[in-house]
Amino acid sequence: MGALEENEAMRRQLRGMDCIVSAQADAIRALAAGASKLLGLNPHDLEHVRALLAVISSTAIDLQNTVNWGAEQFGANHVDEDERAWSRALWDRWHALKGTVPAAPPVAVGAPA
Repeated sequence: MGALEENEAMRRQLRGMDCIVSAQADAIRALAAGASKLLGLNPHDLEHVRALLAVISSTAIDLQNTVNWGAEQFGANHVDEDERAWSRALWDRWHALKGTVPAAPPVAVGAPA
């Protein structure tokens, strides 16, 4: 396998990994947020559980950011087109409600425009 093929193989693998980690990190954060809301219903001493949920959430964020940063270095980061479309629609709706003219919505670093 030549350098060009190896580089492309690495890019494909890294893009797939970035996609999977992004989805899993979102799931971990959602679980932590849901559990945290449920804990708010019980006033007993639950600070240790709350701290654990914060660790789960921050670990998911660190995992996603680390892999995404590595993928961006090779131009192989995953871009969720559904999320991008939703963000653009929300951006446009916000400006429509305010009666302002929207500029281009912010684009993630390394994401194709």
